[in-house]
Amino acid sequence: MATVWIPSLLRPLCDNQSKLDVPAETLEALLRGLDAACPGFYDRVVENGRLRPELAVAIDGEAHSYPLHERLRSFGISRAVSSIFPSSFNRIRVRLDPV
Repeated sequence: MATVWIPSLLRPLCDNQSKLDVPAETLEALLRGLDAACPGFYDRVVENGRLRPELAVAIDGEAHSYPLHERLRSFGISRAVSSIFPSSFNRIRVRLDPV
């Protein structure tokens, strides 16, 4: 389970909720889970099957343009803090529950 903090610009899609719990093993599943709870979310952050070019994901402090099939726990850690950084500096933070 991942706890996702929703950036203020995307909260209207999520009934103005500031955080959500989403079960996910991959980045794709995380974004699809967010989209199920917040219709339109996926289309705001994914373009042509990839994260939009102006976004990066930070997992355990390391920001990269991870592929959507990236496993969230493939980093050899049981707990991570992740963020999706739009160019506006709003971000989606994700905390993974310990395994």
